Amino acid sequence: MKIENVINTINRRPSLGFVILGILYNFAMQGGLIVTIGTSMTGFMPYTQWECLQGSGRCLAATDGGNTYTRETFCNTTLQLNRDFVWKLDGRTSFAIDYDLLCDREYLYNLCNTFFFIGAMLALPFGGQLIDLYGRKPGVIASLLISIIGIGISIIPSPNVAVLILGRVIVGAGSFILISGVNTYVFELSPSKYRPVACYFITYSWTAGYFVMVASGYLIKTWQLLSLVPVACLLVSLVTTIYIPESPKFIFLTKRNVTKAKAALQWFQNINKTNVDLESLSLEIDKSEDNKRKLVDHLINLIKHKALLTQTVVFCFQYMATTTLYYGFAFSWSKLSSDLYIGYLFAGFGEFLAQTMLFFPLTFMARRHTVMLFYVGGGISMLLTLLIPESEGDEVPVRQVLFIAGSMLVTIGWNTIVVQMIEAAPTTHRALIQSLGSASGRVGSILGTQVGLLLNWNESITMVILGIVAVTIAVCGYFIPETKGIVSPQRPDDVTWDYTE
Repeated sequence: MKIENVINTINRRPSLGFVILGILYNFAMQGGLIVTIGTSMTGFMPYTQWECLQGSGRCLAATDGGNTYTRETFCNTTLQLNRDFVWKLDGRTSFAIDYDLLCDREYLYNLCNTFFFIGAMLALPFGGQLIDLYGRKPGVIASLLISIIGIGISIIPSPNVAVLILGRVIVGAGSFILISGVNTYVFELSPSKYRPVACYFITYSWTAGYFVMVASGYLIKTWQLLSLVPVACLLVSLVTTIYIPESPKFIFLTKRNVTKAKAALQWFQNINKTNVDLESLSLEIDKSEDNKRKLVDHLINLIKHKALLTQTVVFCFQYMATTTLYYGFAFSWSKLSSDLYIGYLFAGFGEFLAQTMLFFPLTFMARRHTVMLFYVGGGISMLLTLLIPESEGDEVPVRQVLFIAGSMLVTIGWNTIVVQMIEAAPTTHRALIQSLGSASGRVGSILGTQVGLLLNWNESITMVILGIVAVTIAVCGYFIPETKGIVSPQRPDDVTWDYTE
């Protein structure tokens, strides 16, 4: 009997086991989002949050009598703090002020995010292989500890911003290995028919991070304390992970330890109150491969299987292109409001609406059809913005609505690709393939931060490029087999071009 069929039997209905997995997902993903975009809160740029001191003619002249407080005004003058102006921050602090990352030093602020993604990009391929070779549970625990250590380093008082950047590199490495590890871990512990439920945990937990971040930003005024909010989320995930056993699929297929695999299955059986006779259950072990593989051999094994290699390359391209669009879209949310917190609330509500819309296609539609339909829709929405003139006065901002609609459609397509990638990857290489996809996504993340520069150069050409990228991702979906409802492959030899045959 295949071990996946055993898991489907034991976890045939939602139970306490799913609640525990949900806690792991929820706090891990919330922590992941907050450490990714949390610098917008902890290092906010206070270009409009200052005022002239009475008697400072220099400041009053620069601000048109105290009526113009903008970035241009602030950066194009030689005003001095406490001589010409004071901050109006209501007691809030920002590392952008502490490390003087304003005006001509703002590039150092951008480096904090760039190196965050670079850390993730460099660490993910190795982290994925380690998770595949040594275990889902050790990998998740190690990545949680790495993330917590990185956050601790980033808030250490320092005379320059180098320590903060170092901390961001470490956090980037840990947090994205964590996301890949948790995805693999929970997927392998979930029965086939509840994979969409697991996906909803991912997406809604990620979205919930927006609201946690905004609420924390309102309540906590010191940026160092605000940086510790994701630590609380990660600690809850750590406790949950320690409580849950190793993935029985990993134990059986990689470690080939039937006794330990049955012990892990028994844990879930006790939680779910099912009654499968595991003692008499026969689980056959494939002796065709040596279980003491090296990291290099693990990668070579992926390369030599044509179907697996092709699908991995396509997934990596889709991931990179999608993250370019996703992070490029980020500027549209901030334009909804001049208030930082309101802007991120809009982002959270937009993400929530997109995740809610995901329910129908993920439950009732084929994976390939969902990817192709929503990416084509996203591309068309972006291209349609070229036909709509700018809104004036109280007119409905149709172009902005179309752009946000494109962003939401791409988000739905992206989440479907993640599910499809997990389902198509064999158990022996699942974490590696996820990590390679996520590493490719970090390249897209870095490219996405440059979309704003392209828009400043030529908005029409930029929208055409983004629209073509979205349609190209949809076309790539044709080269990935349909995976909805399949019994996931266990080894590279099980990967095929068509699972319906």
